[in-house]
Amino acid sequence: MPGHNSLSSSPPSQQPNELANPANLAWERLPNSSFSRLSPSAQADLNAYPPDWPDMQYTPTPLGSIRPNDTGNYISLAMTMQKTTSRGHVGINSTDTAANPLVNVNWLATSTDQQLAVQGIRRARAIQSHFGAIKSGPEIAPGEAVTTDAQILAYLRDTVITIHHAAGTCESQKLAVSRC
Repeated sequence: MPGHNSLSSSPPSQQPNELANPANLAWERLPNSSFSRLSPSAQADLNAYPPDWPDMQYTPTPLGSIRPNDTGNYISLAMTMQKTTSRGHVGINSTDTAANPLVNVNWLATSTDQQLAVQGIRRARAIQSHFGAIKSGPEIAPGEAVTTDAQILAYLRDTVITIHHAAGTCESQKLAVSRC
């Protein structure tokens, strides 16, 4: 797909920066080599978004020790999908206002989201290969033994979390549920 290859630390519609400089990482439209690995229906889903909307966001984050009795320091490259097709819902199951709502985030429910997330991990690995001096050991998570799409997706299903804040909201009335 022409124009489906940019990486920038400024808003996605601006000039892309170099991949080799981790300080410049932020938004990306998947490069053709990654985009072409998606199914035709996933490509169509992603192409339905505005052309200046990024597919992914990558955020380098320093971490302290992540294992018991470990004194190492680590860096993580958080991968955040910017175009999702899975939809969850929030509902109530009680008239008691102290009862928690029923929340179904429904992460990675669609094939498009699954494929995009797997390509996001593959891209994060490619980006981290340019970290040079700040990387001095093997990948900890998901780990170098996790290589197939199925293994990566299994890892993602076990570890997916939100980052920072919600990307959007829906109207809070019964008629709006079908639009969420």
